[in-house]
Formats: sequence, C-alpha cells, structure tokens
Amino acid sequence: MIANIGDRLVVEVSDVGRDGRGIGRAEGLTVFADGLIPGDKALVTVTKMKKNMAFAAAGEILEPSPFRVSPECGLAGACGGCPLMAMEYSAQAKMKEGHVRAALSRIGGISDPKVRPIVSMGAQWGYRNKAVYAAAGDKVGFYGERSHALADVPYCPIQTSAANALAGALRSFGPAAAGVNALTVRSAFGTGEVMAVLGLDRRPGQWLEGLIMALDDAVGALPAFGEDGRCWSLESVAGVFPGKQDGAKMRQKCEIIAGKGTITELAAERRMYFEISPQSFFQVNPEGARALESILLEYAGLSGGEAVVDLYCGVGVWGLVCAPYAKEVIGIEIEKQAVADANRNAVINRIVNARYICGKAEAELPAMLGKAGAGLPTRAAKAEAELPAMLGRTGAGLPTRAAKAKAGSPRLAADVAIIDPPRAGCAAGLLEAAAAIAPARIVYISCDPATLARDVRMLEGLGYRFVEASPVDMFPHTVHVEAVALMERAGH
Repeated sequence: MIANIGDRLVVEVSDVGRDGRGIGRAEGLTVFADGLIPGDKALVTVTKMKKNMAFAAAGEILEPSPFRVSPECGLAGACGGCPLMAMEYSAQAKMKEGHVRAALSRIGGISDPKVRPIVSMGAQWGYRNKAVYAAAGDKVGFYGERSHALADVPYCPIQTSAANALAGALRSFGPAAAGVNALTVRSAFGTGEVMAVLGLDRRPGQWLEGLIMALDDAVGALPAFGEDGRCWSLESVAGVFPGKQDGAKMRQKCEIIAGKGTITELAAERRMYFEISPQSFFQVNPEGARALESILLEYAGLSGGEAVVDLYCGVGVWGLVCAPYAKEVIGIEIEKQAVADANRNAVINRIVNARYICGKAEAELPAMLGKAGAGLPTRAAKAEAELPAMLGRTGAGLPTRAAKAKAGSPRLAADVAIIDPPRAGCAAGLLEAAAAIAPARIVYISCDPATLARDVRMLEGLGYRFVEASPVDMFPHTVHVEAVALMERAGH
C-alpha cells in the first residue's frame, strides 16, 4: 500500500524506536507514530511518507496496551524527555533488554547472543544527578523531541528536588533579564553538594549576585533527604559564556563565579570520593552506576597482577574502581578538566597505581604504540615513554626513540581494556589500537545498543569473541539503555 499525507491508518504497535516513536504495522506499511507504546491499537494520521514506511502524529487509541499506565508527569508527551512514562516500568525494562539482544543479533551478527536479564532500578523517580535545562523568555524546561518548541517544566519527576528548585528559582528571577539561556544542575547524592552551571548570553552583570542568592535560598529551603538526613547545599556556581571567535565557531569559556571549583560525590559500591567539575562526565544514575561497577569488576576478572587501560575514562571512575584489584591502571580522556579531576580523584582515594593522560583515545593509543613516527607531539611522546613502565612490561631500560628506529618499537600489552565511549561508539582506529595492545579481556560499557553491536562486530574481526552482555536500565521512562559487554581474545 502507498499512503498519502493525511490518510488515517489503524496501527497495532509492537515496539518503541530509539526516537521514542511507537513502531507498528498497518496495511503492509511500517508506521512510526508519536505517543504510542507496545500493545496499543490506534487510529493515526500520516504526516510523512517514505518508501514502505509512514510517520504519524499521536492518534486516537482504540484499544490501550495492557502495559499502559497514567504518566507521573502531565508534560511527558510535550517535553520529549520521557516517552515511556505511560508504560508500566517492568515492561519498559523488558523491552530494553530485547533491544540489546536484537541489536547484537541483527547488527553484531551474533547468533543467539547471550544476554543476561536486565538490571532494573529500584529508584524510578528523582534518579538523575545531572539535569540540563534550556531557558528562554520566562520559560525553563526542555525541548520536545524533534522540535524547537521549549516546554516550560515546573516540576520534572526524574530530576532531584535540588534541580527542580534551582530551575524554579531561575524561572522566578527571569532568564531573559539575566541573559541565561541554559541551566545545568549537578547533584551529588552521597554528600548533598550541588553545582549550578549557567549558560550565559553575555558576561555576568550586576544582576548576578541577586540570582546567586535566589538559587542558594531555593536549595537551602529544601527538606532533608536520605536515611541519614543529608541536606542539599549549593556549593558551586559556574558560568559558560561566549569567548573568542574561532573561525565559524564561537569558543565558549567556563568560569567558576561563586563557591568551589568542584563538588564532591561519595559514590561507588566501595565508597570512593570523586570530585566533579562543571564540564566533566559522570554517570547520571548513582544506583545504575553501582550496578555497572559490579558487572565491570566481574567481567574484568582482576586478581591483583593485571594491567588495565581505561579508554574514554572521564573523571576516572571505572579505572579507580579497578585499581585496588589490579597492578596498574592508565586512563585516557579528551577533556582536560576531567583528566585533572581523575588524577585528583586518585590522590583523594589514596590510589597510587593509576594515572590519566589527556588526549583523544583514538590518537593517543596509536602514538603510544609507536605508530606516529618521529613527529610525535610532546604529550604523546611522554605517554609513549611512560606507558610501558606503567604497565610493567618493558622494564626500566626503555630504549630512546633513536634506538627504537633501529630496533623497532616495544610492544605494549594490557590484560584488560575498559572502553566507555560516547553514544556514537568508537572510531575504528581506537578499536584497532585497543586490539593491538592485546588485552585478554575487553569490557565495553555502552549507552547505545546499535553502536555497541557495531563495535562488537568490528572487535570480532580483530581477534576477539563476544562472551555475553548485561543490560542495565540506567534511564527509566526513556528509550535509552546501558549495556556492558565482555569480549575475550580468541584462543585465550
């Protein structure tokens, strides 16, 4: 059938896609429809056509799904953040487990992949330790999916009370008057420390002191939380504002404008302290992060003598979790402040066998492997010299670059590689470099089943075999799912 825009179709939904649309069939067409969940039967109106598929707006539900529930938030469909909020939570989690399995099979080419039952979250509300709001006029909220319309969100049930309070204070103060276009709130569950990062259209003016006082008052008025009676406390306010023009792009500058430069989180199953700066990456869901940690340590199989390489390491969480059980840990991260945080976190937790290098992982590893020639950048050259000693594989007599030109580069080796890339997955060069250091095990932590499956397939072509994956529902009520995959070197 060929449908036209404006046609009405009866759709039976079987799944939800990565963009939050319900996926179903109608008269031979695959239909992607807003606002629907598996089990819904609905009458929808076609808004766009492509070959053998139609896109439709939210329609009239003729038969509701047995998994359909009343959403906790009345703006669930408008803000775009929680497309699964109208779906029973256990059904959400089971569907996401299926997404991981399907991706590994369809994209990864693995027949009947071993996938453990998904780890569900006990805390389905207020679980996010990072909130990123947009601000315009008198609105503070989130943009709708595939939309430039900003939904004003007075209360978001998946954010902390601190984040909701700060967003409310900014709304009352007036984002437009203050020149604020964005607000990021970072909430440390373990200590109660809170950071507010303001996106600014211009340099701070006289209004700044009044806004900071309003933000501080809003957090200070919140009740205690947690079993030990912890209270939220605004400890840091940063500003991100336009900097110098860099070609077609405007560079942004981040400065601390009140309070401390970092906040401290007491996290991980093993009660470790982590300092977090405004722009560094940290896992969004503390409960989910503890689940990932347990799976990571199980898959890494550390016994005390292993060398571990932590790629895309952020503020060093995974490497530092592994360090007490390994011989050496080296991490690589592109964000300078995150690397500074990672090295400081090692000191804070009295870990002496972990070091962190600033650079692009896919560039630094080949350099460390001696593949970049004589023109190595200073930092990479230093890393090239230090890494073998860190890994304890070439001893104190590491040859100079001149000597290596005659004798050939030393072969670096690691026992375990941890890869925790952004949603886009790994560059091919990074996977090749990771395989070149020949770890016995690769533990791949992914926030996108499709790119995980793609990279698993590539690693299999580089001499590794997929063992199993463990999904973790880090993001209840959204379509996102985290998964940890274990790869082993073939023949190991």
